[in-house]
Order: sequence, then structure tokens, then C-alpha cells
Amino acid sequence: MDPITKKTYVCPLEDPGNVDARRAEVGLPPMQEYLDPAGIKWDVEEYKKELPAIEAIEKRKLNK
Repeated sequence: MDPITKKTYVCPLEDPGNVDARRAEVGLPPMQEYLDPAGIKWDVEEYKKELPAIEAIEKRKLNK
């Protein structure tokens, strides 16, 4: 969660376009199914656009 906006987000992922394939390889459900209980909609293309901002939030949190 962004401590300023209180918006929830998925932490930075490497190669988000293939996250469901990697999850399937280890027996995990698709990302959307994992995020449903949190009320987060998984849209990989939107996530890729938001990733630089998410990375900045994470960096800011680490530097506190």
C-alpha cells in the first residue's frame, strides 16, 4: 500500500507479462485469482504503465 495515497498495488514484478505462466509452473493460481480477495484488478498492461511509479514508492519506503 502506498503510505501517502493508501492505494494498494502489486509490488514490482520482473517480467509481469509472464507472471501467470511462472505461477502455473509452481502450482499457484493466476494472479487475478490471487488478488481477488484484496479487491485488486490485475491488468498486466496497466501494471506495466504504473510500474515506474510503483518502483518509486518502494524505493521511497526503503529510504525512510
